[in-house]
Amino acid sequence: MERWVDVLISGLEMIAILFTFDAFFQRRFCKNKFWAFVALLFPVHYFFIQIFSTPISYIKIAVLSISLLLVNLVLYHGRMTSRVLVTVLSYALLYLIEFFGQFITLTFLKIDYKEYWGNRILYSACGISMAFICVGIACMIKHFHKPLSYPMQGSYLWGILAVLFPISSFALQLPLFYQVSTQHVSPMWAATNCVIMIVANLLIFWIIGLLEKNIQIHEETLALSERIHTQAESIRALSAAYSNQRKLTHDFRQYLQVLAGMLQRNEICSAQEFIEELQEKQSERSLLINTHNAAMDAILNQKAYTAKKAHIDLHFEVNDLSPLKMKSIDYTVVIANLFDNAIEACSKLEESKRWIEVKALYDKSFGGEPAKLFLSIVNSSLPVNIVDGHIQTTKKDSNLHGFGIPNVKSILDRYGAVYVMQYMDNKFQFSIDWPDKIINDD
Repeated sequence: MERWVDVLISGLEMIAILFTFDAFFQRRFCKNKFWAFVALLFPVHYFFIQIFSTPISYIKIAVLSISLLLVNLVLYHGRMTSRVLVTVLSYALLYLIEFFGQFITLTFLKIDYKEYWGNRILYSACGISMAFICVGIACMIKHFHKPLSYPMQGSYLWGILAVLFPISSFALQLPLFYQVSTQHVSPMWAATNCVIMIVANLLIFWIIGLLEKNIQIHEETLALSERIHTQAESIRALSAAYSNQRKLTHDFRQYLQVLAGMLQRNEICSAQEFIEELQEKQSERSLLINTHNAAMDAILNQKAYTAKKAHIDLHFEVNDLSPLKMKSIDYTVVIANLFDNAIEACSKLEESKRWIEVKALYDKSFGGEPAKLFLSIVNSSLPVNIVDGHIQTTKKDSNLHGFGIPNVKSILDRYGAVYVMQYMDNKFQFSIDWPDKIINDD
């Protein structure tokens, strides 16, 4: 019976830890698969709990913290600094609540630790009660804090400094426990200290939430600025392309007259030189991609012109994109980010190995399926390290770089688009099946 009570308490504590993880990290697996993995991981964690005979020790705290960190690594996405901080903070909070329950029980029943440990019914009742309280607090944290759609580029130094507080909570618990068990310290005084540390650890959770919110607001501001910049570039590129088109149309009759005159005078060499000059002038126009969608034409042509100047071989496959209903601001930002990344990756290679393939194909609704935009950008690239669906940047300022892909994913997630990012055989590919629908930004 006692063993089953221990399993119940440990199970409730595991659920409390998982609910806290849910508040800060995205799960790797769907609901059923997630709990199947939990069922496999719990016996391992419970084994580590049982191998220690003492209720608390520094080695036990370290081993169980590592065990919970491994649970986080298996079940969730996230940055390592955030994983360590939330894991240690959650475990410290769990321990504090457990010992608060013990200390307050000793105070009100006016018994010592030997009597408490000897009364298995009292010990079990107190343990189960505190475990349920832990689950309740974890539910509260989960309710008020939602995980971000992608991990923030936080400061490693801040993470290290922040984790020192829950570690210090552990450091104080052990001497506090032994002082109470040897009756050198009043259980009420120890319970009061536990309350103070519980509140302090909850404040750390609150501060983490504020910090993430501030970072998110900052990155949303950057995203808005990027969208405005992309739109401005697109408008300039479209205006330039249309101006060039009008000029060429206006001059077309004159070119024909000049060429006809040369041929009538049998000036074949002059006609050939004139045609070569026209072809050179037409080189920029030859890049013009016509999808019958002004915004799409603008962004594709603007990025294609940039790629051409970088001596990158381009291949396009497009069709009629005039039926697109989704917001142009969204797909232009996605294309701009992906194209910029492709150009940057190609620029690191020698010219003979630089190439980009772009597909933008509209599929009409069929058989009850909604219309979709299939978008794919494939480019030659040096090896790319993709971890947990995120590209590991090698640039010094990681807060400013690597922002494009999370921004792209944020837009696609709002539409429920399906996307794949992969690196294979010296090429990087980002492909999207994007439902063509109008969404609200509320």
